[in-house]
Amino acid sequence: MRSFLMSSLIGCAAFALPATAQTQGYYQTPTANDNVLIFASEGDLWQTNAAGGTAFRMTTHPEAETSPMLSPDGAWVAFQANYDGPSEIYIMPVAGGAPRQVTFGGGGVALRGWTPDGEVLIVNRNIPGPVQRILQTVDINTFVTTDIPLMEADQAAFNEDGSTIFFTRYGLSMSNDNAVQYRGGAMAL
Repeated sequence: MRSFLMSSLIGCAAFALPATAQTQGYYQTPTANDNVLIFASEGDLWQTNAAGGTAFRMTTHPEAETSPMLSPDGAWVAFQANYDGPSEIYIMPVAGGAPRQVTFGGGGVALRGWTPDGEVLIVNRNIPGPVQRILQTVDINTFVTTDIPLMEADQAAFNEDGSTIFFTRYGLSMSNDNAVQYRGGAMAL
């Protein structure tokens, strides 16, 4: 009994000792340019210098902020959060400031990136009719959405000058088609 008590006390003392190493964590969905690195961790967005250094929290809301993406000019970061219920897309200045909501569809949206001219690229699953989802751009000043007419497109990116869009249909986010030798109808095209 005495050895069990000593083992328990030693175990508790080990947890009470101050940590001498830098805090380790789960760093997710990084986005970077030549100047900054922004990532999600502990339900918040964090920022550090692209060359490394100490990271600081950009957000502290009780709800989780996820999937940060830097704008092409590096002035804005777009991300997903569910501050008022369903998940929506928000932007905030990289230099600091309050987040601004840019989608108002009642959920069903996911961030996919930015256009070269600074509009937010989203996929919207909250649309009427037979189409399950559609790519859209959102003007961050007027909040006007514009459809990109690609049936069932899910993931997308533009080349630098915006003349070409690369996209997938279906894919992992819909059907988990990463199964070995999957050749079904929902395979990403």
